[in-house]
Amino acid sequence: MSWAHRLRPGDVILFGRGRTPRVVLHVTDHRVPRPTPHVRRYVTLTIQRCSWTTRPTTLYLAHELERMARPSRLPRQSLRTPIRKALLASLDATDARDCPVHCHEVVGLP
Repeated sequence: MSWAHRLRPGDVILFGRGRTPRVVLHVTDHRVPRPTPHVRRYVTLTIQRCSWTTRPTTLYLAHELERMARPSRLPRQSLRTPIRKALLASLDATDARDCPVHCHEVVGLP
């Protein structure tokens, strides 16, 4: 099992050339029964640049992260800060307009 499949909320990973720390907000496993049974792991992070959706988070598959990022030795971060609580609440929003925070408020946040 790769490092990306062992990620947990609060873990810090390094993007780019190891210069940009990003905190894992949420992890979801999806079991795929066919054609070959396996588990897809989705990892939610804060967005780096605003997109047309204006959502504050983005979603990656674990195998994508293996190519784009690397694990760090930085300590796990708390998800209990006010901004991170708002980010977690935005995961339940069905529409970007219902998110308690928007992308321009979290750009640059690890």
